[in-house]
Amino acid sequence: LLEPHLPMEVSASLPSPLRSSAHAARGSLKQVEHASSTPWAGKPPRVLARQCFALLIGGAAVPCSWRGKRQRHLLQVGRLAAAKDDAAAAEEELAALEAELEALEDAMEDSQQELEARVEKSFSSMPAERTSSVTTSRGASAKTIGRIAVCGSSREGNPATILLARLREEAPKNMEPEWVDLAGASKMSFEDLDEQLERCTAVVFCPDPAEASPEKLEAAQKGLKAVLASAPPELSKAVLVSHVGAQQDKGGFNLGAFFGSSGGTSWADVEDALTSTARLRSANKPLWTTIVRVCDPPSGAMPECAEVRCLRADNEDTVSSDAYTSPGTAAEAVFQALTLEANTNFVLAEMPAASPTTADWAELLLPFVGPELWRGEIQDTTKAVFFVQGWADEFFGPGKSAMRMGVKTPVMLRNTPSGVSFKFRPLGTSPDDSFDDLQEGGVEFTVEEPPVGPARLRVRRCGYGWKVAVKENSERAVLDKFKKDWAEVSENQAA
Repeated sequence: LLEPHLPMEVSASLPSPLRSSAHAARGSLKQVEHASSTPWAGKPPRVLARQCFALLIGGAAVPCSWRGKRQRHLLQVGRLAAAKDDAAAAEEELAALEAELEALEDAMEDSQQELEARVEKSFSSMPAERTSSVTTSRGASAKTIGRIAVCGSSREGNPATILLARLREEAPKNMEPEWVDLAGASKMSFEDLDEQLERCTAVVFCPDPAEASPEKLEAAQKGLKAVLASAPPELSKAVLVSHVGAQQDKGGFNLGAFFGSSGGTSWADVEDALTSTARLRSANKPLWTTIVRVCDPPSGAMPECAEVRCLRADNEDTVSSDAYTSPGTAAEAVFQALTLEANTNFVLAEMPAASPTTADWAELLLPFVGPELWRGEIQDTTKAVFFVQGWADEFFGPGKSAMRMGVKTPVMLRNTPSGVSFKFRPLGTSPDDSFDDLQEGGVEFTVEEPPVGPARLRVRRCGYGWKVAVKENSERAVLDKFKKDWAEVSENQAA
């Protein structure tokens, strides 16, 4: 129907669906003739074709399927337009945020020096104890001692009587020390001995070094056993004054003992009587022991100047032949060992000195509280505390396997104000056990600022319960790893 009225090129340009609907084409032609006053030949064929197509799509003569397609098309076009609008708005908002961020970065860069100056000023104006949570230790500190039983010889001027007088000066009220004659203790009744030791928390066995004959030592050994047999449940600490070289003669084949003879009771026998009795104590009634080995007292006049030295028990072979131990020094060493809670055997010696010296007992006995495993000087205490805490968490913290560092026993950590504390937590430990409940031993890293001398970092043994075997291999693995990393950090800082 369109062909008689439209040029051939226009009719050919129409879509094929329009050619199949005569009614729609006729209506469209009328609308075209009515809406346009321009002759057909005056318009380009494609323009006329698009105009007819638009009228047909918008007319009522278009089939229903075409109207649905048109609606869906318009809806899609609307969605695309909305999406374009949202995208444009999002791009504008993003551009605004980026501009704001750039402005903030510029402001931060401009005020960086001012900010650092303000922070430094704030820290410098704060009290030292509030600048951080780090609190360095001061080393060993004296503890209040309970009621002490002193067992020794009544001879005037020997270490036992001097110690008794010292304890009476320092003992709190109702905690006066108790005197027990060591040689006569084995002859006392259990009732009398129990009464004398009542409420005692520690005992000191002090045989007279100047009277060290086999007979005197045998009496001291018997008295020691009698006192320990009557010890009250609260007595958990025993200190023994022995002699340098007490255990050096042990070992090998004793020909005299084989034929039923011996050289009599020795200092080693007295020491063994204490340690063997302590090993028989149960976990509910532990007995912690410390042995102080002294040298012979001076044979003549006391030197005017002397230097006090405390050595490890396994280094007693380094004691020189001119070393001695005066009774007053021996008594003071035992008193300080009680108040500072020294729990490791040590050797006490005095050496002649060119000028007078004052014994700093807190420093002398510090290695024997734990005992100490390692120490090193440091420059910055705060950095040292942060380093040991970060190092421990990096290699032994939660989720880290201590086995890869050579530590056979799993560990548990807890930071302290002056460092970090390791505790061993063997497999099979109850999950309900907290850090404080662990009694399988450990090591503690402590940063200290002593009153005299440079700041230092010390590692000491800690956390061992009664009769728990020392885990030397695991302790060594932790310490070797730390010393290696600490040396590398120190070298980098020096460079």
